[in-house]
Amino acid sequence: MRYFVDLDNTLCITTNSEYINSIPIVERIEEVNRLKEAGHTIVIWTARGSKSGTNYTGLTLKQLAEWNVKYDSLLMEKPDYDIYIDDKSHNVDAFWPIMEEKSKKEAPIIVEKGWGKEIIFVNNDEYCGKVICFEANKKFSMHYHLKKKETWFISKGSFELLWIDTAAGITYKEKLKVGDVITNERGAPHQLIALEYSELFEVSTKHYDDDSFRIVKGN
Repeated sequence: MRYFVDLDNTLCITTNSEYINSIPIVERIEEVNRLKEAGHTIVIWTARGSKSGTNYTGLTLKQLAEWNVKYDSLLMEKPDYDIYIDDKSHNVDAFWPIMEEKSKKEAPIIVEKGWGKEIIFVNNDEYCGKVICFEANKKFSMHYHLKKKETWFISKGSFELLWIDTAAGITYKEKLKVGDVITNERGAPHQLIALEYSELFEVSTKHYDDDSFRIVKGN
């Protein structure tokens, strides 16, 4: 069989007739090459230059070679039209559909704070994950949670941790360094002071915006 295949926005993406910047559509070129390898005749048919009168033959041949398009001949005589009606034509998106690229990537939520920022990379009914970044000599409030239980891993810098033993009514203070792990139980008041620019990873149960009860204000 003889296949006449359009070029721009069929085998490559071209914007505003800027042919020199055309980007090959690899999946469709592979389809053309399979037809050629199966013994069919492939004619690349393009309207490049039909309006402007510019000769794009050299550029087109160069691109077809660079993109490794397997074909029999190139025709630069395709007329410029708005609608093409024919009993044998096929819309390229139906004939060679391109599957949308699937991705599991998600954008984190960044919450700016007076002491730094929280990068929330997950928060669902099962768990929450954050990177918490502190500017030097900044602190968040002494606070506690009733719903959330959280664990920290200190990944950068150093902190001073203040926490309250509510049974004894005593406030304790200790220094945290890279590699230290701290778990804050529900109802346990805690506060961090960054001794330098510092970061920690937090994993916890689900985060709720109304689940922070402040005792002493932070930055």
